[in-house]
This record gives sequence, structure tokens and C-alpha cells, in this order.
Amino acid sequence: MTRILLADDHPMIGAALDVLLRGSDYELVARAGTGGDAIAQVQREKPDLLLLDVNMPDRSGLDVLRELRESRRAPAVVRRTTGASCVGATFQRGSIVRSSTDSSTSKVSRTSSAVLDRL
Repeated sequence: MTRILLADDHPMIGAALDVLLRGSDYELVARAGTGGDAIAQVQREKPDLLLLDVNMPDRSGLDVLRELRESRRAPAVVRRTTGASCVGATFQRGSIVRSSTDSSTSKVSRTSSAVLDRL
């Protein structure tokens, strides 16, 4: 089972993702509503995958990613953003896959599998 941490300040995104992942090979182990909480949750939960919103109240998702990478604690990351659809990047631990805010089950599954298969 792939352990996912969602870092997004919109509660409805977390609720929707929780419903979408039920019965799948993915488990939503924690949610973080701020960048600081995301960093703490990564340390505590040690997820396989971090779904990271770019725009959060206390710091950007890019700041969170930078801090996690510098401390060598970064799990695989899918950056959630409006705009461009899913575009592959380098698939190294801590790398970014740009994803639209489309959170359909198939989109989450395809993107997550693509990242995890290349680690």
C-alpha cells in the first residue's frame, strides 16, 4: 500500500481525495494545511508520496520542497497546481511532477504510479 500525505489548505480537496482513494492501493495517511505542518508530517509519517499544493498560507509548496530536499527527507512529490496538465520531469526522489488540480481517481493513480515506478 502506497502511503500518501496531502499538503493542501483547501479542506474539500482532502475530503475528495480521501473518498477517491478508498478501496485503492493508496492510503491517505495524513493531511497538512500549511507548509510548516507538511514538513512536520513528512518527518512523522514518512509517506511514500507527497501531494503538494503550490499555494499555501505560511509558505509556498516550492519552499516546502526545497526544505525537504535540503534535509534529505523528501519523499516522491507530485506538485499540485492550476495551469499545465501532467508533465513528466526527472523521476528522482524529491523530484516534481507538475499536475493540474484534476483529482480524478484515474489521474491520481496514473501520476502516482508514474512517479513511484521510477524511484
